[in-house]
Amino acid sequence: MFLEVFSCFAVLATATCHNCESFEEEDFRLSQTNQQELQWTGRYNLTRITSCSAIKHREGETYLEITNFLHGYIINMKNMHPRGQCRQECKDFTHVKTEKCFQNKWCKEQPPCSKIIKCEFKSAAMNVCRSNMRRTNRRYEYIDEPGIERNCTDTSVYLETQSRGLFDICDYCYCICEEDMPSADRYISLRTAVADVSDNRIVTGIRFIKSNGIIHFQVQDGKLMPYGKINGSTVRWVPVRKFTVTDKNVAENVDYHKLTWQHRRVQLNDVFADEGFVITGVRFKQIGHHLRLNLEILTAPVNYATGKLINPKNTSTYKGIPNIGLVNKFGKELRLSKPDVPSRDGKASIVSSTNKYVQFTTTDYYKDAGQTTVPFFDAKAAESRGSPLVGIGIFHRGGEESGGFIVPQIYALNLPKTSKFDRGVKELTSILCTDLAFNRSFFCGSEILKPQEFLALL
Repeated sequence: MFLEVFSCFAVLATATCHNCESFEEEDFRLSQTNQQELQWTGRYNLTRITSCSAIKHREGETYLEITNFLHGYIINMKNMHPRGQCRQECKDFTHVKTEKCFQNKWCKEQPPCSKIIKCEFKSAAMNVCRSNMRRTNRRYEYIDEPGIERNCTDTSVYLETQSRGLFDICDYCYCICEEDMPSADRYISLRTAVADVSDNRIVTGIRFIKSNGIIHFQVQDGKLMPYGKINGSTVRWVPVRKFTVTDKNVAENVDYHKLTWQHRRVQLNDVFADEGFVITGVRFKQIGHHLRLNLEILTAPVNYATGKLINPKNTSTYKGIPNIGLVNKFGKELRLSKPDVPSRDGKASIVSSTNKYVQFTTTDYYKDAGQTTVPFFDAKAAESRGSPLVGIGIFHRGGEESGGFIVPQIYALNLPKTSKFDRGVKELTSILCTDLAFNRSFFCGSEILKPQEFLALL
């Protein structure tokens, strides 16, 4: 019942970032949206915790990447037409595939694309530096205008518009290719990452990890003690239940989400537990026609005074974003403008607002030849360091014209560390120990102790 104890506190909270070379701290106020999502009466002292922006990026340590999902693709328009004609414009080719290569050497030497999403004209001539796709997860190292010289570590190919008469002008088009490769890392787990509630453990931290090409939530858990404390010696990272998308009894849209051009949206929101509940798990859930990935938390009721979860196997409930139907229908997109590779940006300081969604897309043509899928996932952990969690969220962090990162964040109860507080709480056992499953007592305004009397204890 610890949440009610803090219903008299100020809403001013502390924002901290952990696991980085530099430590930053600032005060902030919960947004009006978040206050509504809390659905608590009164005001709370919370700590918002997330990881800092990394100064030096290392794949697998500071970030995780979706690979071989979307690529920029250079193809002559005649190779997208069933009869090899060139009487259209690049922009007319949408949702097509590589047809016949005819006598086009460039077409024959690069892997075909089975699903070309859209195309546009960029230049009548270009230098394309090829790349070993199996080794680098890229089709090209770069695409340059003629006259710009760079060191190509593979093979550089000069391409230019071909003319076959007055009306048959065959341009090279820059297209977005949705790859169909078994080696693609384009999957996101839908399974719940859960604390061991049978051992009275609750979630104390979260992070993203990648296993077998699948992005997973991983939770940190610890044993809950009386009055909202965590036994620090029990805190550990819960092993992820690993699987592959080809395993028996593993199904798409049940165990995992496959990113496609139509299904590539992630909702950026915070989700908070109800009063008297703590967080015991977290997952992504598909919502709506576009199968947008939305955050959900698993919560269980708790007896604050004893520090015991109340029958969690039977009373646990999932909590999602309020009014999710309206959010999915009217939520705005966080558009990535001319995005560069996120790991090239050491100043990822721009943070998105809530109630927006982000779509996975390719990097900018001029900056990276569209060879990288962005945003990345931030691999650094958000840990409460010994406090119960009342909320979990994800947001987008990225500098201007960066693809950015999808970053986890947590909201921990900021518990006073005073003996007076402990004595005050123990005196309130009669009201705080009521069975939460049937009666959610409110501390403020009770006859046992007035709010001003309780605050005087702190």
